Amino acid sequence: HNIFLELVYRPLEALFEGPAHRRALHDRNGSPGLWWRKGLKWTTWIVVTAALANSMTAIFTGTADFHWGLIVNPVNHPGAVILFAVFFGLVLINFAWFREQMCTIFCPYGRLQSVMLDPHSLVVAYDPRRGEPRGKPGRINTGDCVDCGLCVKVCPTGIDIRNGNQMECIHCAACVDACDTVMIKLDRPVGLIAYRSESELAGGKRQVVRPRTVLYGVVLVALLGVIGWSLAHRDVLIITQLRSSPPAVAFVDEAGTEQVRQVHPLKLTNRSDEPLTVTMSLPPDLGARIRLADERIVLAPGQATEITVIIDVPKSRFAGKDLRVDLVVSAGQDQHSTLPITLHCP
Repeated sequence: HNIFLELVYRPLEALFEGPAHRRALHDRNGSPGLWWRKGLKWTTWIVVTAALANSMTAIFTGTADFHWGLIVNPVNHPGAVILFAVFFGLVLINFAWFREQMCTIFCPYGRLQSVMLDPHSLVVAYDPRRGEPRGKPGRINTGDCVDCGLCVKVCPTGIDIRNGNQMECIHCAACVDACDTVMIKLDRPVGLIAYRSESELAGGKRQVVRPRTVLYGVVLVALLGVIGWSLAHRDVLIITQLRSSPPAVAFVDEAGTEQVRQVHPLKLTNRSDEPLTVTMSLPPDLGARIRLADERIVLAPGQATEITVIIDVPKSRFAGKDLRVDLVVSAGQDQHSTLPITLHCP
């Protein structure tokens, strides 16, 4: 959230309208060229947001069904259009208006942080021993803090770091940069606000290796190992059985054999960087026949497509009850996925 806000949306806003104080002045005075600047800003924001909504929607539809690489095809994917529109609207509202309220109202980072930290954890902190009492430059018997208020003005969540560690702090270190700038101008040492622990603020030393850090390290290594193993062994072909299946139908084929026809809508997703040629089969002893629009289905890299699989099974195989069988979907010699399906007795 903060990466996109601070490195994408805010820089674009500053590019077209200038820094915050200049934007406020232009909005108040109605400066010439204000509307075309705002129009360019919003146009750029809309394009970037559409690209983000594209990435979200492409997880479910693939990348081939987008016009100009941004807008999902509404004819082929009406449901995806709704997802695209909702995600587009939420992202644009968030980065254009809601912004840091996401951190203070919705984000659980501060709650998790309060549980995971201890007195030896590094946090963005103000040194009251050096900074207090506050006073303007030139006054005697005052600390290094001149009470300029820049640390509060630059804080994305609007807190005063001089009041101590707070749940709303996201440790962006904007207050550190602002305070160091003032200290340099006043020819005073930097670091009045810096990364330090509560133990150091109290005059003690920070203990780096302790049971908490060892436990966190072990958990992190274990999680990275699980993620690495999952990525190395993931299926490149994902098969999803859709629910809109019509009822089974009994009929007599050309040879006079009673058959039961099942229709199974499936969604196939190629998660590899190579095209996949997909074939399907059922257990040979079932005597079933699979009908597809094409005997071989070719999926481009990253493509997701929906197909209709028609299965004809001799009625004698049912014996008055439904059958549970495995549909084998193959994508080359090494990729085989099994999808359990139910063949319903008419």
